[in-house]
Amino acid sequence: MILPVEAWMDLRRYQPLRAAGATWREIADEVGLDWRTVKRYLSTDAAAGPPTAPPRKGCVARKVDAVAPVIDAWLAADSRLKASVIHERLVADHGFSLRSAVDGGSWDMSGRYGQVSGSCLAFHRGNA
Repeated sequence: MILPVEAWMDLRRYQPLRAAGATWREIADEVGLDWRTVKRYLSTDAAAGPPTAPPRKGCVARKVDAVAPVIDAWLAADSRLKASVIHERLVADHGFSLRSAVDGGSWDMSGRYGQVSGSCLAFHRGNA
């Protein structure tokens, strides 16, 4: 868990309590956090500055992003399309490769995109 800066500053106020001999559990109960989180941020080898999230640089884009406009067009025409039908059409018409789910080319990935996109489309149609 990466604490927000305000929570980190609040937790750091309990350093003297830990130095006085309080257990991780006692401090955790006091601040409402898990004892492991308290230990991570109050231990002697903890970073001196507030926590930061790891950089997202270098993340690989999903394969389905390349065909997202195509899926959107199909769902605009028929919002009841099933994930398996979307995937079959992608494979047949656009060479969408059936690889592992980690690769982003599975029917599950294209189906999840279709579900989310179809739900948004149905919502917008209902509010139009």
